Amino acid sequence: MNEWPVSIEKKLVSLGFDRFSGSLFGYRNCNIIYLIMLQGGGDELIRVYTAIGSSAELGYGALKPEDIMSLPVAGAVSLNSVGSDAGNLYWTEDEIRVDPTFECQLEHCINDIAIPWFCAFSDEATLLDAIEELGSENQKEVIQSSKCALEGNDLVRLQSAPFCDHPYARYNKEVLQKEWLPIVDEALSTFDFVFDGSTGMRFYRYRADEDLYDILSLRLIGFGTRIIVDAFIWIPEFDMEDHDGVLPDDLMGISGGVLGGDDIEFYPLLRETCSLPFDKTWMDELCRRVEKVALPWFDSITTRQDLLSNLRMDLLSMLDEPLDGKTTIRSMILSLE
Repeated sequence: MNEWPVSIEKKLVSLGFDRFSGSLFGYRNCNIIYLIMLQGGGDELIRVYTAIGSSAELGYGALKPEDIMSLPVAGAVSLNSVGSDAGNLYWTEDEIRVDPTFECQLEHCINDIAIPWFCAFSDEATLLDAIEELGSENQKEVIQSSKCALEGNDLVRLQSAPFCDHPYARYNKEVLQKEWLPIVDEALSTFDFVFDGSTGMRFYRYRADEDLYDILSLRLIGFGTRIIVDAFIWIPEFDMEDHDGVLPDDLMGISGGVLGGDDIEFYPLLRETCSLPFDKTWMDELCRRVEKVALPWFDSITTRQDLLSNLRMDLLSMLDEPLDGKTTIRSMILSLE
């Protein structure tokens, strides 16, 4: 197990975190426990791992690193988000000593990603709902018992923690659509995008000359604390069936990527700028990205041949492979030419 740099340990202590064991630090606030740990080192990649648990799950005694690995609201911290697939920091223990940027990246992960994520779970109800949504059946049973015990009592809202000066909000899909769909719809309509009526938050702009659909699809990451926008071009031929004017539930996207702060980001190289945290500026930033990044990219692809020249790199080798015995990606794209 690797150890935190001294400056990072001091930072965690200054925020009110206590060392529990090894590199595991925790902060108890009412019935919620915030946990952060450094993993790896030596021959392994290093990553920051975070978790949020309740006393109902973890008890009140001393905690060990293995205690947090089974929690449902937990994940690695990247420069972009928190989640099971958030990634690792690509430094080994020897390189830490000679690479001065490592400590800066740890500070970014803590200050700009982990701490606001912790603070999104600002009361016990939010955490319980997240566990119900994401946890195992056994964990859900524990939480149901906790909720039953709390029935008839006001859920205790967290006391103001010293690190909660810029918290994120948290949404599930239903609440996000209910509260934000009308606002996002109105904002994107100024760029000629239309909500497609799906159960998610997906918008399109249709270009009839080439039968091209510019797609913006919003989805939650980071346990509902951040949003990521997929930007790609879709054509009806991708579904290999007659187009009836209604977009299918699943769209085959072979171009584009994630709408970043200054470019379209392509998997798997997603930078810290690719997702939007649910803070008070997220809608303004979404509109800026659509206007300054998405629209210029969409407008640069005006023909089917342009689309063919802007495929994802991982699909270039599959251009002429039959998908249904005879149809290829190339033939689908160029069907109108």
